[in-house]
Amino acid sequence: METGLRLNWIIVVALIGWVFYLLAPVLTPFVAAGLLAYISDPLADRLQKLKMPRTVAVVAVFVIIFLVVGLLVLLVGPLIRSQVGALFAALPDIVEQVEQVWLPNVLGWLAIDGGEDVGIAAFLTRYADMFGSSIAGVLRADAIRSTCLMRRHAARPGGPSTSCGPASTLAGTCTVTRRSRSLSLST
Repeated sequence: METGLRLNWIIVVALIGWVFYLLAPVLTPFVAAGLLAYISDPLADRLQKLKMPRTVAVVAVFVIIFLVVGLLVLLVGPLIRSQVGALFAALPDIVEQVEQVWLPNVLGWLAIDGGEDVGIAAFLTRYADMFGSSIAGVLRADAIRSTCLMRRHAARPGGPSTSCGPASTLAGTCTVTRRSRSLSLST
């Protein structure tokens, strides 16, 4: 009997969670307003004890809260922007490291022969049946195009040379020549 009761509670909690998930766009402003009132009410009460009228105290608290939030956005916004810029600048190197170092190591640990084509585009090509041929074709073309664009922008003196013109990205081909080997991606 206790197992059936547990199952009923699990079903009830799941249904309540599902209803909250569906009502999230409607409930979010109410939750935000409740949190704001919960935070600001004690501050307004203290200002009211200092002989300030309630309306003036509430307006003062909201002005202070909005100023603090505005200053926080002004101070943290540029930091976030610079961090995102640094991430995008490092993204080609990260993708290259994943495709050239980590992926072959993981395939070696799992005793899977990766073949010559190792990477995101090769994975999508190999498992196109699972994704559906039309979706996989679009994803594969986007992966090849973004890989080509990232490598073209990441080309540095002494680094890999990339032949990815607009015609080759539309055709779905990209060739990256390294000092020791050549990697070719094609659709």
